[in-house]
Amino acid sequence: MFPTELFKKVGDLGVMSIPFAERHGGMGLGVFEAVLALEEIARADQSLAVSAMVSMATGLTVARFGSEQLIEKWLPDIVTGRKCAPSPARSRMPQRYGRFKTRARMVGNDRWVINGEKAYITNAGTELTTFTLLLTVSSPADAPKKQFTLFLVPNEAKGYDRARSTASSDGALRYAPALFQRLRGARRQCGWRGSQRTLDPAKGYQAARLFLAACSLGLAQASLDHAIKYAQERQAFGGSLGRLQLIQEMIADMALEVDTARLATYRAAWGIDQGRDNLKELSMAKYLATEAGTKCATRRSRCTAAGASWMTVRCRAITATTASAPSATAHRRSKSS
Repeated sequence: MFPTELFKKVGDLGVMSIPFAERHGGMGLGVFEAVLALEEIARADQSLAVSAMVSMATGLTVARFGSEQLIEKWLPDIVTGRKCAPSPARSRMPQRYGRFKTRARMVGNDRWVINGEKAYITNAGTELTTFTLLLTVSSPADAPKKQFTLFLVPNEAKGYDRARSTASSDGALRYAPALFQRLRGARRQCGWRGSQRTLDPAKGYQAARLFLAACSLGLAQASLDHAIKYAQERQAFGGSLGRLQLIQEMIADMALEVDTARLATYRAAWGIDQGRDNLKELSMAKYLATEAGTKCATRRSRCTAAGASWMTVRCRAITATTASAPSATAHRRSKSS
């Protein structure tokens, strides 16, 4: 089940408020500091870190694009960690805008009608979730270029149906499918400033890329820590596994992966805080960190498995060598003849 009390404790520690402006109840710090905090949480619990980073990224999206009315009503509970915000609902991944299918159509001067669906929304099935951000295509169907509008949809909105949520393998992450049928929304529910402004969806995901990188960094660092500890403590053939060059090479490769990804992630986070949304740096950081998390977790498994299988492998090698070597008796016979 979703760790409600643990999530609230993260909020009590002030983690959720790190990247938000002081006027919104936050600490007034930056993305860089948020990355540092999320990395440390991820070293202990990946699911909790992902839930926190999704809520934080959605809150930043509301703060960046939302009207003052939306910000005042919905953002304080996200900043304090009393509520958990879900990931923005969209029909496709953000880099595939051309395939978005959920549409918003304006009816009259201040009303919208929305139709579409979303397979899974992270954090949408928790008892702390009160709304969903919905990214829609708001341009006419025959428009040469699509335009987008971001809506904040309360859970009780008529026409918004959430199916039964499913859980991750450890039960801590919740995912819920969503169906939007003739959902009606007012202009005041739009998450944009100005009626003629075209929303650039990519701008809402910049910090989320780095928060995901931070979670992967935490996984990579935790894997490295466990591998080093196991190599120092596991005894085999009169010494620790750490004295073996094969294990040393694995750990050295892991350390290199972690430091490289961390430097790229910190550089990109610092750049965002300086007002520099460099897509190349963001993409490099996310790629390096997620690859480092996967590779280090795999190598950590190989390192610990080596303790159990090293003796078997060595015994097989000794047996094979002995079987292929000529016996002393055969050697004496051939010499006497």
